Amino acid sequence: RRRRSALLSSSVWLLMAIASVIAITAKAAAEEGGDDATGDKRKKFELAKPWYLKKIVVHGINLHISPASVITIIFVVVNLYYNVFGSGPVQFATANHILLEDKEAADRLKLKIGNDFVRFQEMASKHSSCPSKNNGGFLGKFKPGDMAPPFDRTIFNPENPEHVTLGPLQTQFGWHLIYIQNRKM
Repeated sequence: RRRRSALLSSSVWLLMAIASVIAITAKAAAEEGGDDATGDKRKKFELAKPWYLKKIVVHGINLHISPASVITIIFVVVNLYYNVFGSGPVQFATANHILLEDKEAADRLKLKIGNDFVRFQEMASKHSSCPSKNNGGFLGKFKPGDMAPPFDRTIFNPENPEHVTLGPLQTQFGWHLIYIQNRKM
């Protein structure tokens, strides 16, 4: 909530600053050179007027809305929306795994490990055939679709708990034991 509030506040200030710059620029362009006696100011303002979409009066103040103003406002509103609400639910997981050649070896190893994470990492370092064994089988942070389909289904299935040894699970690479450290769905 704090992040959304801060983003909303900063976006509102940004919008106000941009609107002020546009208003000051338009006023300066209209007032540049000439004086009221000769009507040069009015002529310059009239020449610039086709670029305005609409003249709006708010509490006695004339606001001239230009295409640049509209584009800026749309840009700020879209950025505000994505900063506050995001682009949709973000799913990710961090997990460790042990890759083995056969199911029987995976079953035996799972019995030795139980749900002990430290033991899982030790066994990954000793027995896994995946290069991740150098990091205790750690696969890093990934999202749905980054891993093999059966692996993804296991990791992102809400019925499978975190901090538990899962498997054995077969993919095209071999048999896996999986330990989900963290998951956001």
